Formats: sequence, C-alpha cells, structure tokens
Amino acid sequence: TQHELKPEQFKIKFSYELVHKRTKSSSEKISKFMDYAPEVFYRIRQFYGIDGDDYLKSIGPEQIVGNLIMGNITSLQEQCSTGKSGSFFYYTSCGRFLIKTISSTEFKFFRSILPDYYKHLEDNPNTFLMTVFGLHKIKQPKSNKLHFAVLGSVFKTSREIHVRYDIKGSTIDRRVRKASNEVIDSRVALKDLDCAADGVKIELNEYFKNLFATQVKADANFLGRHGINDYSLLLGIHRLSSDKEKKDFQNITTSYLYSSCKEEAKRQSKPFFQIHDGGIISANYTEIYFVGIIDIFTSYNMKKKLEYWFKAIRYGSKMSCIPPGPYAIRFQGAVLNLLKKKTLPTKEAHQLLFI
Repeated sequence: TQHELKPEQFKIKFSYELVHKRTKSSSEKISKFMDYAPEVFYRIRQFYGIDGDDYLKSIGPEQIVGNLIMGNITSLQEQCSTGKSGSFFYYTSCGRFLIKTISSTEFKFFRSILPDYYKHLEDNPNTFLMTVFGLHKIKQPKSNKLHFAVLGSVFKTSREIHVRYDIKGSTIDRRVRKASNEVIDSRVALKDLDCAADGVKIELNEYFKNLFATQVKADANFLGRHGINDYSLLLGIHRLSSDKEKKDFQNITTSYLYSSCKEEAKRQSKPFFQIHDGGIISANYTEIYFVGIIDIFTSYNMKKKLEYWFKAIRYGSKMSCIPPGPYAIRFQGAVLNLLKKKTLPTKEAHQLLFI
C-alpha cells in the first residue's frame, strides 16, 4: 500500500540545468527544465496504468520535450496546432498524450488546485476531466519562460474520428458551419449549434448511461466549486461498419459489467468510457463515442469577470463566459441533454442487474 501524499509533495519542484552542445558561448548554453510535483503525477500515471518507460519514450529527450528544451520551438510549432489563446499543442507519435503550452496564470492556478484535483481523480476513477500527467517549465537563455502540461488525449485510438463536437452549453458564436450543407473537415470540432442541428444523441445502455450522468454531475460540480469556467465536453464519434467488431465489443461490455458487479473489483486502469478501443460503444453497437472534459485551466479571474460584465448586457446567460456556478449548471444540462432518453438496457446489462 502506498503512503499518503504529504502537502509539501504538491508544492515541490526539481530544477535541472541542461547544456546546449551546439552553442559556442558558455554564458548562453544553459537551459533550465523544471519538473513540478513529480511524485503526484507519478501516482496519477499509475491510476491509468501508464508505464514509466513508455511515458518517457513518448515525451522524453528524443521527442517533444527534447525539442522544447533545445530551443527548436520554430520547427516544432510547424508541427503543432494553435489554440485561440495563442497556446500550441502537439500530439505525441503514439497518440496517447498531448503536450500543451499554458500561460503562467493558468500554470499557477492549476498548481493551487492540484491537491483537490488529485483527490478528485483518486475518488472518481471514471472522471471525464482532462488528465494531467505532468507539469513543467522551461527557462531558456534570453527567452521567456515556457509553461506546459502533458495531458491525456481524448482520442486514444487508431480509428478514424468521423465527426467531433466541442460542447459548452452556450449558443453565442457556437456554430462552425456557415450553411447547413457545408462540409467541414472531420479534424475540426463542430460546436453546440452544429451538434443540435445534426440531432446528435449519445445512446448508451442503462448501466453506462447512469454512470455517465453521475460522473458529469460530479465533474461539473468540482469545476464549479473551484471557480473554473470556459471548459467543454469534447465528443468524437466513430461509425462502425463491421459485424465482427460488434460481437467483439459485446464480449467486452459483458466482461466489464460482470467485473464491475463483483464486490472485490478494484480500480481498473481504464474508465468505463474508454473500454471499447479508447471509447464507449453505443447501445446498438453502431458507434463508438470518445469523450472528455477539456480546457480546465481557466479560472474566473478579473479578466473573465470583466468579459462577463461587458458581454452580459448584450447576450445575457447565452454567452460562453458566465460565472462558474451558473456555467457548471448550464454545462451539465447541455451534456445530459445529449443522452438519448428511454434507452432500453442491453441484454448483457439486463442480465447482470439481477446477479
């Protein structure tokens, strides 16, 4: 049994000095790499069955972190996607991890809630919250500090994501398509109004639907309590075409439901919504849903308050930026509304409910 983490383990950081071999001047060849709360994030990786060697191979010196440390930012940004805030993010070659730069304000804020975030992950093995596997900072010679987080990817699969949506519960500026028949690249996330126009519903068997609803409420309440807003549910859908896969996924579902009903069942390395090749199968076995709550670094600070006060006069509660409490309630409603009503239990779930 592992010992309980001490408060100071959430605050600790290790600093490493790294020499740039290509530089000629000794005064300009030192970079500093800082690793924050390493024991905490090691425990989090253990929650999800992530091997230390695999993790280092994915993000270590020969991969993304090596490029960041050695100052290859320009070449690296060419391989990255850029967010609205100016941050960039990079998917590792294995597809399991996402490295995202964050602002110093976001960095400090997340460090302040790290103990509660860790406890939430520990108590909620099925949490949809974006999983943070590492928190780091790089200081390069004659350069600004670079803060970044190593995150778990929502799309941990080799399958094609046929359509994806970013759901906040807002209706202001929440449409990507300019015309109903416009074809959008499947790599681009559509938004709330596109999702409503498409009539999208998440159709799960009763057992999984109850787990889904309960966890969304717990996660939204956590975010609301900690003054976080502007997060969203990222939903990806893969449409199945093989009857053989349907049978395989039925067996996976039955096995999971059976193990979940046993009293001695321990925390599993995958949450329920990732057991079907990184996602969760629909009740009729025609689609796989990939889901996660993303962008959890934004606190409702003075900047956000000013944005709310300015826009509330025109848009009211329909806009994206509203106080954390109302945001959490609206978000819950929007996500739970995606769950298809009156979904009949699958044969497997029905049988296991009476074991």
